[in-house]
Amino acid sequence: MTTLHVFSVAKALGLKTVYTDHSLFSFNDMAGISLNKLNKWNLKELDAAIAVSHTCKENFCLRNKIDPNICFAIPNSVDTIKFRPANQKE
Repeated sequence: MTTLHVFSVAKALGLKTVYTDHSLFSFNDMAGISLNKLNKWNLKELDAAIAVSHTCKENFCLRNKIDPNICFAIPNSVDTIKFRPANQKE
């Protein structure tokens, strides 16, 4: 089942849809252009989106003409004060 089918079925059932983006596709090569066109159509009924960085969010919103107010950046990171590698004694 494709993304388009999943979003269509979800909408038909009255469910909210959230998409997570991990990519930074370009705007200037054939693969990126083709994928951007498909995504614009597939994601037009999106309720929310999550991007893994602020740059990814900006890129995603531009490529897919998504309202930045429904896209949220949740960076892939670790708080090094709270989490650190265990030392040999731990």
